[in-house]
Amino acid sequence: MKVLVVEDSPGHALLVRELLAEAAPGEFEILVVGTLAETVDVLLGVERPQLDCVLLDLGLPDARGLQTLEQVRTAALDAPVVVHSSTDDDELALKCIRAGAQDYLVKGASGKDLARALRHAAERKQRENVLARQALHDPLTGLPNRTLFFDRLKQALSRLGRTQTCLAVMFLDLDRFKEVNDEHGHAAGDVMLATVARRLAASLRGGDTAARIGGDEFVVLCEDIDGEAEARAIAARILGELPAKASMGIALASDGAVDPAELVRDADAAMYIVKRRGGDGVELAGGEPPRVR
Repeated sequence: MKVLVVEDSPGHALLVRELLAEAAPGEFEILVVGTLAETVDVLLGVERPQLDCVLLDLGLPDARGLQTLEQVRTAALDAPVVVHSSTDDDELALKCIRAGAQDYLVKGASGKDLARALRHAAERKQRENVLARQALHDPLTGLPNRTLFFDRLKQALSRLGRTQTCLAVMFLDLDRFKEVNDEHGHAAGDVMLATVARRLAASLRGGDTAARIGGDEFVVLCEDIDGEAEARAIAARILGELPAKASMGIALASDGAVDPAELVRDADAAMYIVKRRGGDGVELAGGEPPRVR
């Protein structure tokens, strides 16, 4: 296990290293930092290590108490945090757990107890991540589901205005998919959906999001779009990669105040225009929005 020990006392950091080495020889790889700033640099740096756990002292030179935990939790992403405190305080321990710590351990614990706490924290966090993924991804295709898509769309809208680009929401519906289910069965339909999802994800640019939001309906979020021409080019590339014909509607936004649900509805409405024309094409909702100057 790779553990980031956040401890401003070199003596305590050395003791942690020795206790873990004695309790579980060779099991733990220790990286030590002494300030919150160093911790954030490690957790968010370009060459950030794949950490299994963070062992955190709440009293650092540049942060103290729950503020320390909250900032480390924000930067730690998938790594669990175990608080390692010199304060034996049940109320503080409960506050730390409520703030997202996996465990609260008082300094002076044995190496065996310390190793157990780190192992259990990593195991619990791994189960949480699995459950979170299941809750936010479509079980058939593995793509993000409606909930995760709208969360990413809201975040993308909040970033609009910082550049002169816009974003695109693309609503995609397979043409004559019902015939596949009726003629070949739902198992064949599931295979087609999984194949579409795989091809769709592979055709996107880095940072774009594809999601399945129900039946044979998929949505795509593309950020940093220069306008209608680029959006249409991306849509054409996506449709060209799919194993089946599809209809697609596009809604563009350059204003972060746009309602996410309205944006998706606009793309859906544009898609139905394509459907009424016989499918296998792309339609833009309402023309190109004004560009930010």
